Amino acid sequence: MDFISPNLKLPYLAPAQAQKHVTHNEALRQLDAIVQLCVTSIVNSPPTAPENGRREIIGPDPEGIFVDKTNNVAAFQDGAWAYFVPKTGWRAYVEDESELYVYDGTAWTSVSAQNSNPEISQFGINAAVDATNRFAVKSPASLFDNEGNGHQLKINKATSNKTASLLLQTQYVSKAEIGLVGDDNLRVKVSSDGIHFKDSLIANPETGNVSFPYGVDLDKMGSSVEDSGGTNYHYGIPNVSVSFFGRQSLSLVKGRIYFCPIYVDRPTKIIGGFIAQFTASTTAGAVTRAGIFKLGQASGNNWSIGERVADFGTQPADIPGHKDFETSDSSILDAGWYAIAIGTNGAGALVRNVRSHQSCQNFLVKFGSGVTADVRFSGAANYLYANNAYDQIENGYSEIWPINPVLDLLTVQPYGYLPFIPKWEKWS
Repeated sequence: MDFISPNLKLPYLAPAQAQKHVTHNEALRQLDAIVQLCVTSIVNSPPTAPENGRREIIGPDPEGIFVDKTNNVAAFQDGAWAYFVPKTGWRAYVEDESELYVYDGTAWTSVSAQNSNPEISQFGINAAVDATNRFAVKSPASLFDNEGNGHQLKINKATSNKTASLLLQTQYVSKAEIGLVGDDNLRVKVSSDGIHFKDSLIANPETGNVSFPYGVDLDKMGSSVEDSGGTNYHYGIPNVSVSFFGRQSLSLVKGRIYFCPIYVDRPTKIIGGFIAQFTASTTAGAVTRAGIFKLGQASGNNWSIGERVADFGTQPADIPGHKDFETSDSSILDAGWYAIAIGTNGAGALVRNVRSHQSCQNFLVKFGSGVTADVRFSGAANYLYANNAYDQIENGYSEIWPINPVLDLLTVQPYGYLPFIPKWEKWS
């Protein structure tokens, strides 16, 4: 029979053993050293004048009488050091660090250090996890808070052709997906069955352009009795299916009025608009007048201008900046074609204009060639203009345009150009 315990190596009493108290006391002495283990510190050299019962963990570079005792628990008992070889799983509280240490079979490691960067293969909060959904939460809500600044939720994918997205479901059937799905375009996708998806919105990361493959229908920009994009008004084209292609510059020729066609797809109340004038006219006291007319009938290669709908008055043309044109006598435009009129009696004024394609006149054309070729919407969008219209610019637009039809037609372009951004109001 082995008279030593297998784990703590405590001596057993033997049958008919003399001075049994010696063996018994030795076992008690060992228990006193290692049960409820609490050491003063982790040291490489034995402390000077230790008190009876002091315990230490011997560090990785032992010196003096601690040589060759790395990781041992040293207990000062009855004037001498006793050494105990730890087994895997022993725990010891280190007083001078206020840390709990665990022996892993090779070294002593603090519990806090072990938990500072834990790797957990799966984690579920009130929810089951699996090999795909390794993290799962089932709760009424989840909060990702900040620590005094901002907070970012990052979803990273390995390569461009993979997916990084937010998938929205109803009863575990996918209904919508937002993110980088199969490429680096930002996509908003929807599905009725969780299998077949349609791209409602695609944002190109190279150009910043946004496309709507299935069109845009806000009815089209909201019911006629509801706000159209703002508290009381909305700036922009009254047809949100227009495809925008950025902005360009337009030189307002002295004495010329430009007529820019737009299509209004429902009764809409117009109360004004603005132009973005970035270069002032060199003519002192010059003014710019804006208004809107009905677009008349085609006449050969030209168009007639119909009756005036609104005259928004003038703004100084010899001062750069955004120019707001407003009227207290707002007009309701029925669905149909209109021509926005803008002209100046000065020289040198430059404005920005929205370059766009409007619905009802679009078709697809090849644009460019080779590797740079793409497909764009095109159509007979252009603007008309009339020269030497000083009286109309300075004294107010006539109720009926006096020159009928307008004889000057700019070269047909694949875009519509609109230097005047309309301002629409809700109406009932």
